[in-house]
Amino acid sequence: MLKNDFAISYLPEIDNIIRKPWTIRVMLELRRGKNRYNDLLKTLEGMSTSTLTTTLKNLQNIGFVDKESLGRRPPFKVGYGLTEKGFDFLIAFYPLLKWANKRQLVANKI
Repeated sequence: MLKNDFAISYLPEIDNIIRKPWTIRVMLELRRGKNRYNDLLKTLEGMSTSTLTTTLKNLQNIGFVDKESLGRRPPFKVGYGLTEKGFDFLIAFYPLLKWANKRQLVANKI
C-alpha cells in the first residue's frame, strides 16, 4: 500500500499511460534512439498509422517523446525520440516487465 496521498495522486496518470496497448511498445522502440515515423510503423507490426500518430501525440503531450526535424530542405524528415522523462518512466517500468517475463516462463513450464 502507498504511504501517502502524494503518491496515490499519480496513480491515474500512470494508469492512463500503461493501459494504452501500444504506448510501452512504442517507448521501447524509441529507447534505442531517434526513429522516423515509417521506421516505427515497420517495426511495430500490426499497428495502424492512425494509432501510431495518436500514440506519438499522446507521448509528446505528456513529455515522454520529442519530435525533431532531421532535414533542412523539403521534404522535411522528422525523428521521434524519448525524452529524459520518458527514459525515467521506462527505467521505473522495467521491474514490471521483468516480473511479467518471469511469470510467462513459469507458465510455459507447466
